[in-house]
Amino acid sequence: METRWLQKERDEGAIKSLVEAAEIDELFATILVNRDIATLDQFNDYLNPKLKNMHDPHLLYDMERAVERIKKAIEEDQKIYVYGDYDVDGVTGTSVVYECLKVLKANVFFYIPHRLKEGYGLNIDAIQHIIDEKASLVITVDCGIRGFKPIEYAQERGLDVIVTDHHEVDPDNLPQAYAIVNPKDQRGNYPFKGICGASVGFKLSWALCQAFSPEHEDKVRPELREFLLDAMALVAIGTVADVVPLLEENRVVTHFGLKALEKSENVGLKALKEVSKLSQASPITPEHVGFRLGPRINAMGRMEHSRYSVELLTTKSLTTAQKLARSMEVENQKRRKLQQRIFKQALSQMERYEYHKENVIILADEGWHPGIIGIVASRIVEKHYRPVCIIGVENGYGKSSARSIPGFNLFHALKHCEELLVAFGGHSMAAGFKIEQDKIPAFRRKMNEFAEEVLTPEHFIHSLHIDLEITLDKIDWEFAGNIRKMSPLGEKNPPPVVIAHGLEVVMNPAPTRAGAKGEHLIFYVRQNDKTFKAVYFGQGERLYELIEAKVCDLAFSPTINTWGENHNIELMVKDMKTSVVKKGF
Repeated sequence: METRWLQKERDEGAIKSLVEAAEIDELFATILVNRDIATLDQFNDYLNPKLKNMHDPHLLYDMERAVERIKKAIEEDQKIYVYGDYDVDGVTGTSVVYECLKVLKANVFFYIPHRLKEGYGLNIDAIQHIIDEKASLVITVDCGIRGFKPIEYAQERGLDVIVTDHHEVDPDNLPQAYAIVNPKDQRGNYPFKGICGASVGFKLSWALCQAFSPEHEDKVRPELREFLLDAMALVAIGTVADVVPLLEENRVVTHFGLKALEKSENVGLKALKEVSKLSQASPITPEHVGFRLGPRINAMGRMEHSRYSVELLTTKSLTTAQKLARSMEVENQKRRKLQQRIFKQALSQMERYEYHKENVIILADEGWHPGIIGIVASRIVEKHYRPVCIIGVENGYGKSSARSIPGFNLFHALKHCEELLVAFGGHSMAAGFKIEQDKIPAFRRKMNEFAEEVLTPEHFIHSLHIDLEITLDKIDWEFAGNIRKMSPLGEKNPPPVVIAHGLEVVMNPAPTRAGAKGEHLIFYVRQNDKTFKAVYFGQGERLYELIEAKVCDLAFSPTINTWGENHNIELMVKDMKTSVVKKGF
């Protein structure tokens, strides 16, 4: 896959001004100016996130109405159900709201739908179960904004539904819920639209804690404040795992949440860190969440049932936590094996029918596990850089996970094909839908016709944004330390990427493949008497190209690798260019 390196034009005036105002070096100033951080105030806000920069939860539309209804339910001992999605965002958000209500002495239970048997979001059978349990109120977390029929069913039978969600809102087609709390609701004016479902649940919990702290005006009682600060650990996991922008208040909640995660006394989080081999990691980073904690939480929902993940995160029993964490690790291993098998089958189908030449890659087969296909879709996007829909077919219906590239809004594309779908929902970059099996060919045609109208050849060239060109002798502990100060780094606030040309590939020790199946590439590069270890994830197949080339150009992020008392600067490679001509599919 071709990758274009795009280096932003230097704003010399802004760089010089920031160097003087913040008393930092030119390299660091260049990286920050590239992120539109040009004033001293912006510099201080960015490097020192503050809780006061989080927005008032009452700015969310319907928040006061939702709080009043929940407060009434608590005071009258009405039974409440927290109904969450089965992914990491939904699980962590459900855990936060459920625990908050328990702290407030509510009569509360939680419900997570089974990914395979019930599918995403609210369903009428689940609502009927909750009605049979004599509940009076349902609070959704990370779902519900498109739960039209189940919500109508609930309301007709006297069960109030409060929707907390962050998915796209159709202003002309809203569910008839008691209250809708969603930052994307156009009836409101919430300043930041990019928070995840767990953050919306956290905002509801914050507002509830205020409502139960009347003597503290707009603040909360000390014990409730302590609960909210601890709960930020779960919100940070949901924020990173849901790949929302790590900007604005997402940056604040992730900054404080990761710190809370390091020292949390939550027995479930402790057990999860243990099986993820993160007990000794400090600091815990978004990468740890994205590649270790998140996948294990998700594995329960993909392979078994996400209710066990909520139980893990809310239990007070160490024995129960350790048992659930071990089960989570087993399910994660199963998930990896199944994911690899489906990925190979998908690539084989794509090559056989040349679907990779189409604007949108749409693959379908029976037996593809609905809980795994989202990961497979993401991997195929990485490999071929085109929008991808993977459809698992069973009993005449297909359930799909779709992933996209910049410039192709999946939600709009699916809405264009709405008459062919049983149901759909999601975001611009990730979505899901259900379809009748015999309509898949028509869907493939219509999606590609839509893509033909909105995509150009330029969209299919992956772009890597470069902060600056550098030589290896410029990389020292100060430079790497400045980059670490920029944490938390992630979506829309990625690690700085620098390029270095003409690097000598060290042959002693020689480049090697790493990982269970040799999927990663480990090597050393030298320039100007400075040598660094380089790590290139997922590119083990390029070993012999690197050895043959002997010289390479690298785009990379310098990273301080910390484990226990050991600290090393390593180069996390984002792209590599050599003079060797690559061949094959």
